[in-house]
Amino acid sequence: AIPVGDDQIFATVGYSRGSRLLKLSESGGKYSVEVVYDKPPTDVLACEQQTPIFYNGLIYGIMPKDAGSLMGQFVCYKPDGTMVWSSGQDNRCGLGPFILADNKFYVLGDEAELTMIDATKNEYVQLGHADILEGHDAWGPFALAGSRLLLRDMNTLAFESLRPGGLLATFSCSGALELSAFVGMLFQSARRAGRERSDQVSWFSGRQPLAQKVLYFVSAFVAPSAWTVSR
Repeated sequence: AIPVGDDQIFATVGYSRGSRLLKLSESGGKYSVEVVYDKPPTDVLACEQQTPIFYNGLIYGIMPKDAGSLMGQFVCYKPDGTMVWSSGQDNRCGLGPFILADNKFYVLGDEAELTMIDATKNEYVQLGHADILEGHDAWGPFALAGSRLLLRDMNTLAFESLRPGGLLATFSCSGALELSAFVGMLFQSARRAGRERSDQVSWFSGRQPLAQKVLYFVSAFVAPSAWTVSR
């Protein structure tokens, strides 16, 4: 939830729930809340993983997967629920983080591609686009230090944080990747984190039913043993 004026709060969640605009009032020392609107993600800005940004009287964010044709698009809305512009079907952003700096939005896609967008009220203007990492699920929040933008994909950050002898457990939330591709993706992350040698990392994996989906579960740990993969 974010304040969008002196007496209004915009609240949003994912998974088809949508968003609410709340108006706060005070009378005689008592406060009351009015629901101005309560709409699904097909009718108003909603965000699934990241918090929207309120800037110059407008709300900016990435639409969730259940937003219909706007799925994954970076959008700009008025607090009253009116859309000002969207990035378009050819410029989808996934569920990655975004940050506002120097009158520009920096948006990181699911596969760690970085897009720079002009923070204008009038239309979507892309100022730059580049592939930054080779990672997957690059959903962690940005950190901005001076002119340096710090970012990581999920698995690289996890391997960098793993101390010798520590255990890392991760899984594919969709099971859509083949096991070999999923293991290969983790190996790339281990290499970027300086854990690429075969005597540093070993893992085991399995297929387990969860919520009626087949998921890959992989555990990796730093140890003096060879790479092993089991089903």
